[in-house]
Amino acid sequence: MREILIGNTLLTVTGELPTPNRASTLLCVGSAPGGVEQAPAYAAENACDVAASNEAITLYPGALYLAASLHEDKLPGWVAARSYRKVRPCVVANDPLPEGAKGALDAVVAMNRPCGSSGMYLALLGRAMGYERIVLTGITIESEHMSPYRDIWRAAKKSGALDGVQSFTPGWLAQLLKGHL
Repeated sequence: MREILIGNTLLTVTGELPTPNRASTLLCVGSAPGGVEQAPAYAAENACDVAASNEAITLYPGALYLAASLHEDKLPGWVAARSYRKVRPCVVANDPLPEGAKGALDAVVAMNRPCGSSGMYLALLGRAMGYERIVLTGITIESEHMSPYRDIWRAAKKSGALDGVQSFTPGWLAQLLKGHL
């Protein structure tokens, strides 16, 4: 077990996180509209490793370097449902799998404070893994049920935990990461 401080968020890592594979950029894919469609085009033109969260784990058509979610109960199902099977991604959750769950986690990365979404979790994992640049696509907090998490994103940005993170998906989060809120 080891601890990594990102901004004012302490990550406790049990297991092994991979190090950057191909580049200094991690492309993080979420399932918000346009995200899965934008990601392959970005990856074709930019050297990057690709990570996905939640339903995007199943929807992304290519190789994933990392699959992660705050919904550890659903994570094994998303990984198992992937149609791309040539390479298994490193699978990471915030908590251990519930007893009796089928599937395997490569690492559990817990945090000492609340996390704003599974997309934010991916970004923090990318920082912990050593990526210099983290690009979000299909990761938003536009829906009404996500608005309470905006304060968590704001605090993470203010603490420096989201340094090097940018969003290609328009909306509130993209504006926050550009510093326009």
